Amino acid sequence: MRRLSAALLGLAALLAGALPTARPASAQPAADTMAAIRARGHILCGVTPNTIGFAAPDSQGVFRGLDADYCRALAVAVFGDPEKTRFVPTTAPQRFPALQSGEVDVLIRTTTWTLSREAALGFVFAGVNFYDGNGFMVRRALGVQSARQLDGASVCLQQGSTTELNVTDYFRTHNMRMNPVTFENVEEIRTAFAAGRCDVYSSDTSTLAAFRIGQGPAADQYVLLPEIISKEPLGPAVRKGDARWFDIVRWTHFALLTAEELGITQANIARFADSTSPDVQRFLGRSGDLGRMLGLQPDWAAQIIRQLGNFGEMWERSITPHGHPARHQRPMEPGRPAIRPAHALISFGCRSGPRRRVLHWAGDTPAQPRVPRLNSPAAARQKNGRRGWRRSARGAGARNAGGDGRRCAAASPRSSSGNRSAHFRRCACGRSPCCGNARARRNCRARRYSGRSSPWSAPG
Repeated sequence: MRRLSAALLGLAALLAGALPTARPASAQPAADTMAAIRARGHILCGVTPNTIGFAAPDSQGVFRGLDADYCRALAVAVFGDPEKTRFVPTTAPQRFPALQSGEVDVLIRTTTWTLSREAALGFVFAGVNFYDGNGFMVRRALGVQSARQLDGASVCLQQGSTTELNVTDYFRTHNMRMNPVTFENVEEIRTAFAAGRCDVYSSDTSTLAAFRIGQGPAADQYVLLPEIISKEPLGPAVRKGDARWFDIVRWTHFALLTAEELGITQANIARFADSTSPDVQRFLGRSGDLGRMLGLQPDWAAQIIRQLGNFGEMWERSITPHGHPARHQRPMEPGRPAIRPAHALISFGCRSGPRRRVLHWAGDTPAQPRVPRLNSPAAARQKNGRRGWRRSARGAGARNAGGDGRRCAAASPRSSSGNRSAHFRRCACGRSPCCGNARARRNCRARRYSGRSSPWSAPG
């Protein structure tokens, strides 16, 4: 089966959503969010009060970070002005009632996509902008090197978060005892942990990294343990029942990713004006009527890139400088949860050279990740070590096939549907011996994209 039903996406969040104190979905008010936004003149965006890299005020009180930039991108899409955003800091218990009641129009607050939050609370998530996971931080002086050594420890936790349930389950599963110390606000947790009121601080590891960075010279006093005990796909959430607003939030997210895929940046977007690519012309709003379908200006996506940059630029501006753990990467990197975000994204990262991320648009439902066959080059590498594919007859033949990738394609097995698109996905990202040189990778990518539809293709 090549595709997963949309319902399984919530299960991808490990059924980990502890139900916070918020109204059930049936109690939510029905409203035209876009009409309210236009009448008000700005977007109300729920963010975290102070998480470095995602949303935190700078020395002038201006919110900076990946989530803050997403809020501004929505303001550009709707109004053409990133300043028409009002940031509403919310604690973990406050965030869901705030979204349900209409106090905020969208929640972009390091919030995990879970089944319970969609099915019980009546939210819908527009995508994933950061893959995270719950971890543990301790003081170096404790001499602890593994979470399995935390039996009997006191653990600082945030109320109303998935971390509460995940940590409780982890200790119970490993027959360990813990003493939970819960707080409503993340600042209270950080103060308590720094003061020694608990032995362990548990949260998303991006939050733990932000805390450690904020300690300055004292950062070396704290250690992030290696165990990651959950999958936490983070992304924007809106209320169910307002398809028009949901579409704008979702396609703003996709526009940021697509611009990076197409190589369109804040610095070079003007050079794409004369591009002959139909996809680029539709993305820039020079052909088609995709903007009108969303109730936006024709060049809404291009305006986002001109004023804020693409997703990669946001990432480098907000996440990279703060040294977040490498394993918690953007949506296009390897090693992420088996279930991908809805409507679309299957990602593979090249194993060598500069990072490349290939966006696979899978239509209207999430696509199922491909599991390598036992006789595939990927499986041979796993069996024989990092260079094991060299011992594979198929791998050796493909490796020596030359630079154009054609014989490489001929040497690869076809997929069950009779085409080689799956092979070229692996080839494009270093999962096949085709990737022996840059030219082969380029040709494989060209073949990979040939004949495939784009999110910016003409309707129908």
